Amino acid sequence: MVNMVNNTDKKTRFDIRIYILLAFIIIPTILAICFSSGNVGFNNEEAVFLNNGWTHIKNDGSRQEITLPANLDTPAGEKTIIETVLPKDLEQKSSICLRASMQSVCAYLDGEVIYEFSMRKNPLAKSDVGSIWTLFRLPNDSGSKTLRIELSSPYDSFSGKISEIYCSSKASILFDIFGNYSMGFFIFIVLIIIGMVLLITFFATLGSIQKNQALLYIALFSITVGLWIFGESKTAQFLIGNEYLVSKFSFYSLLVIPLTFTLYIDSAYTRHTPPYAKFFFWLFTANLTVCVLLELTGTASFFSTLISVHVMLLALLVVTSAALSYETIRHHNHDAYIQLIGLCILGLSGVLELIVMWFNLYNFVSKFLRVGILLYVAYMGVVTIKSQLKYAQESREVEYFERLAYTDVVTNGNNRMAFERDAEKAFVHGGDTGNWLVLFDLDNLKIINDTIGHQAGDEAIRHAYQCITDAFTKAGISYRIGGDEFACILLSASENTVDKCLKELDELVRQKQQTVDYNFGLSYGKGVFNPEKESFHKFYISVDKRMYSNKEKKRKPKEIFT
Repeated sequence: MVNMVNNTDKKTRFDIRIYILLAFIIIPTILAICFSSGNVGFNNEEAVFLNNGWTHIKNDGSRQEITLPANLDTPAGEKTIIETVLPKDLEQKSSICLRASMQSVCAYLDGEVIYEFSMRKNPLAKSDVGSIWTLFRLPNDSGSKTLRIELSSPYDSFSGKISEIYCSSKASILFDIFGNYSMGFFIFIVLIIIGMVLLITFFATLGSIQKNQALLYIALFSITVGLWIFGESKTAQFLIGNEYLVSKFSFYSLLVIPLTFTLYIDSAYTRHTPPYAKFFFWLFTANLTVCVLLELTGTASFFSTLISVHVMLLALLVVTSAALSYETIRHHNHDAYIQLIGLCILGLSGVLELIVMWFNLYNFVSKFLRVGILLYVAYMGVVTIKSQLKYAQESREVEYFERLAYTDVVTNGNNRMAFERDAEKAFVHGGDTGNWLVLFDLDNLKIINDTIGHQAGDEAIRHAYQCITDAFTKAGISYRIGGDEFACILLSASENTVDKCLKELDELVRQKQQTVDYNFGLSYGKGVFNPEKESFHKFYISVDKRMYSNKEKKRKPKEIFT
């Protein structure tokens, strides 16, 4: 009991230390963000926007003065044309940058094409373009020239949508983009780190933790969600140059995320409900396959099929919430209760994300879900690790008590329960041939107990077991199966091997006889099991008879003392 109290105190102190460490990491970070006093970063050059002085040229030729960003009334598939006169004092080596959201972009300077982006040129992208930063440098002496930009999108949601436009040095633009959208990149890094830590923990404990695969699946979920957030963070182009990957990365990741989530939910708790997570896993797998085929064949784009993912995700959240609530209320399932808390965090952020998508508030896409997912992964990661470590401790305790159950108290070797366990495997009808059984009986144990004492009798038992073990250690496994009875099982052994072990045993017994004050001897009988003709019960009786036959041959009046 004292040890248990001490262990509890140590665990409590350990937990407190972890929380103190986290506090010292998180609190200064929050204070640094909230009370920043100045900018000492490398980029002291502010990016300049070119948002004023634009003219929208409509299809009928009429013109409309606009200020960016703007959302113009342009039908899907038609061009949105805007133009402006660049400042006369435009700096040399200035660049233009705008966010093309599911749009093709073409830029003209005084009627001459200076930039063009359209993923329809990519043989893999037959359906549409993606969302990407378009950045191009203006020729020298571009001041006072007319810059004309044409955008087109196959979707009503994006057609006519124009972002703010940078007109500054390339370095200042890139610094500004990364500064504005670095939070998504930061969350991506954190989720990848969490996922890798969980993966390492899973494989490091693979030999001792076999309860379930929840740790593996929450790690994969963290990684896949991190990749999706990276794609949505608008910073993917800083690491990936392939235009197809940049524009499609987040779409594909979103299709994969439900697979890891359903695997995790399926393994995270014991349930009394049908295995709905397996059904959703195969449903999302089929959806992923169909969406990829439709994208590659140009039949439908990832974006146009997102509604199927959203509907199925919503259905999964509803069903999972209902199942966890049922487990928590009806069966008082603590694991389900923990999962329900995490799901509430994830579900709330997911609902806000769906609302953002449905109302075309694309500037807020992923922002609510990022924080929710980060909290969910961190929470469930800690919960899963604690659960696995608790199970590991329980497994070690079970293993310890199991070892006690199969251990003989006097010899500290294998007992009768261990013998019966192994005999069921070795001597089974229709099993392997060449398996031998040798039974032993310690001579004169009752006389030793009655005349010298039980302490000497226990010593004789230990000597007998040690001799048997030393003689058969390379060929078989030894057991004490009764008061003065012992056994040895030899798998796939030859009779010659058995006889050599028995000869060595005789020598060991002779040597031991010279060191003790009583007649020390072992009688034995052997037999090879025929899995096609006999049962273990009959086989055991026949070997036991041989052992007692050997004992009778040796029996004659002897003095106990030597």
